[in-house]
Amino acid sequence: MIMKNFVKNIGKLFYNKLKYRSVYAILSGEMAGATFTYIEEENCGENYAILILSPTEALYISKKETDYELKNDNIMFVDKLPKDHYDLHRAQFIYYAKKKGIYANR
Repeated sequence: MIMKNFVKNIGKLFYNKLKYRSVYAILSGEMAGATFTYIEEENCGENYAILILSPTEALYISKKETDYELKNDNIMFVDKLPKDHYDLHRAQFIYYAKKKGIYANR
């Protein structure tokens, strides 16, 4: 048990960041139960680009806030998407961000 906790805590030090092409679940807060995809190529400054999957919505979330939620286990890694699915999610992110008027062109 002690070794398991040690490995878990060491893992958090190195892997406590959103991963490319990954889907996450939100475990607490007003959006508890929702899932989102991290769209790395669309990051804007100090904000992560995410696509909420149900209902579909594009958002920019501050890195500080996201890192805090990851550290406190309020966001959980679910799965890594295949490249073709990720490309679809990225296209949806761009569509919904432009529709909402928040798309940050680089």
